Amino acid sequence: TDSELPVITLEPRLEQILLNSLQKAGQGSEEGVLLEPSMAEKLQRSLIDAAQRQEMQGQPVYLDSPVNAIRPELDGLASHYSYNYLFDAAGNIRDNQALFELFTSPGYYMDLWAFSLGLEVRYGKPVYEIVGRKLRITARRDFRLLDGARQIEIGDLPIVQFHWALNLLQGELTIPEVSAPQTKVVLMYMDEDFVEVEGRQMYRGTRYINGKKLSFGNTAPKQILIAQ
Repeated sequence: TDSELPVITLEPRLEQILLNSLQKAGQGSEEGVLLEPSMAEKLQRSLIDAAQRQEMQGQPVYLDSPVNAIRPELDGLASHYSYNYLFDAAGNIRDNQALFELFTSPGYYMDLWAFSLGLEVRYGKPVYEIVGRKLRITARRDFRLLDGARQIEIGDLPIVQFHWALNLLQGELTIPEVSAPQTKVVLMYMDEDFVEVEGRQMYRGTRYINGKKLSFGNTAPKQILIAQ
């Protein structure tokens, strides 16, 4: 159809808060990478607030349509199978917890070995913990060599990016069919333009770790770099 969906964007102040929050993350351990919970919470809050403003203004509300969908983009942290339709939650998402329930089930995430950058890679299923109105994510990522001729070493590890974004998708209901939802806006802490980092293209502002420079033990905050 030719209908339009109002776009929700992040205000600069919130974007800077998200950047500062992620920069404080990185106390990695054998259990995975722990993200600062306020980053996710503020991102979710911005979506809910924007939806409530649309409702007050008499505009179509994104969170009220069961055929709209949401997909968390967690590159470097977890692999989400697909988008999640709002379904019965549509019209009832009024707080962070209701929004979190759309995508935090472990069943939505892949934990199989796959090929990437000359290595075999496996994401663990992320563990989400609601702490008050905030969301804490603990994640892990495993690597091994393709040929299995030797044990993988730190020097074999790639650059690991840390993404946190919510992809908002609009669906169309034309009975008896429902068309696949299409991306309308992505809420993310990174900038939209790309920069090259060690031969790889990244969104400007992306936090990342150079795997080859890691060591055993916790990851220090200074080891979390910014693509710029």
